[in-house]
Amino acid sequence: MSKLVPLLTTGLGRLTGRPAGPLGLLWLAAQAWALRHGPVEVYDSARYLHHAALLATGHGADATAHNARYVGYALYLSFFTRWNMGLWAPVLGQVLITGLATIACFRTVRRIARGVAWPAPVVTAAVLVWPDLQRFSAYILTESLFASAVMLASWALARAAYSPRRHLGRWLVVALALTAVTLARPNGFLVPAAAVVAGLAGAWRRAGAGGRLALVLGSAIATAAAGPALNAAAHTYHLMETYARGHIISGYTGWLVRPTAPLLIPSAALPQLQRVAAFAAAQPGYFARLAGAKVLAFVAYVKPFWSAGHVVLAAVVLWPAWVLAARGLRNEAVPVGARWFAGALLASQAAVVALTVEDWDARFLTPLLPIVFGLAALGLADRRDRPSRALPPPEPAGPAD
Repeated sequence: MSKLVPLLTTGLGRLTGRPAGPLGLLWLAAQAWALRHGPVEVYDSARYLHHAALLATGHGADATAHNARYVGYALYLSFFTRWNMGLWAPVLGQVLITGLATIACFRTVRRIARGVAWPAPVVTAAVLVWPDLQRFSAYILTESLFASAVMLASWALARAAYSPRRHLGRWLVVALALTAVTLARPNGFLVPAAAVVAGLAGAWRRAGAGGRLALVLGSAIATAAAGPALNAAAHTYHLMETYARGHIISGYTGWLVRPTAPLLIPSAALPQLQRVAAFAAAQPGYFARLAGAKVLAFVAYVKPFWSAGHVVLAAVVLWPAWVLAARGLRNEAVPVGARWFAGALLASQAAVVALTVEDWDARFLTPLLPIVFGLAALGLADRRDRPSRALPPPEPAGPAD
């Protein structure tokens, strides 16, 4: 541990060209702030720790449908549980992984920005100072590892796709990173799905009429094949109950969407996604209002029970960032695959919230904020400052490269 922390701070410092640069010191300060109260257990922590104990003692994974989907985080905790290392060990592990992810974030933005220098340090600093991102380092929750896994997967994809050097090993790293992020949280599958969308977008641009027809047919077949798995994943959510109650935020009754007529609830014998489709078809107006309210709460990143300072921070920083992020998605100087990946990831998570419910602590959007900040910086970047649209020269080897 005593060697890893200096390594990470030096690595972060190298990104600014100094032995212990501002980003390294900022990372240290952010982690010290996150750890000021020590490891934090909350309601969901008990489930993860119980699952980890089962794995550590050789009893196998928790077969409960809902808990089984968190097997990745349970495996992470089980390593420390097996050796009776307490809660500090997994928390410090999360802290160190955030250091690697921060380096990955910088390198990803630098590669995608294609010659514009300022977005990488600005985005990295935003990730480090945004309080909701860093505080999860101390929590026995999936969010810290998931946020780090998203940044590491983004780095692996950009490194493999947008480098003059083509190596099979880089794509093996991509496969490993996408596997890790998929296991980190139940919604982790959205990251490889977004990568597939980005790949299809690139293939579509290169394909002729016959190739595009093949892409459409292949995508339709793959979507149909994924239906049973998606139904199984959605089965543990009590969607009809939340629809009937008009819940926008999980567990909060202060914000509700009220139906104007009795609701028709589809038969429980139907698969979950078919029930959702039938519910939406039976009362499209109510469903649209409810889904729209949930997406608005997701994007706005405010809750009525949050502090005024928290709400002001979201309004002053995040709301303009969304506008700039939309510009970033349209910025043709940014690689098209990167834009499709980021847009598909954010849109699919918003769709999941629309179909389920927004989280009490905004834990659905928080791990994806590095994507929002990255797009916002690229949207703000003046394309006239770009020396060319050619790919940058190969980067020197570094801590995360």
